[in-house]
Amino acid sequence: MAIFLIDGSMSERHNQNSTRQKRLFSIFNIVTFKNEACTTTGAGNLVGTCLTSTECTAKGGSPSGNCAAGFGVCCLLVWVVIVQVTRPFLK
Repeated sequence: MAIFLIDGSMSERHNQNSTRQKRLFSIFNIVTFKNEACTTTGAGNLVGTCLTSTECTAKGGSPSGNCAAGFGVCCLLVWVVIVQVTRPFLK
């Protein structure tokens, strides 16, 4: 949509239209970033992975701080490994 001023000159209308188009297109920028290591802001300053907030929650992680210039969260993913050790029967 273009808005023109009735009493404006042609160059003013062109400038307004160009400015409006720049603003409209800047809304649709797609931000991408690498899923690199980052430092969490919680106790211990642990190493997390830079993900989107949605990805972090979907993977069962906890967002702890920002990364990628604020477009991502430093996601702390914790895996619990349970190992069962059995002893052979001794006589």
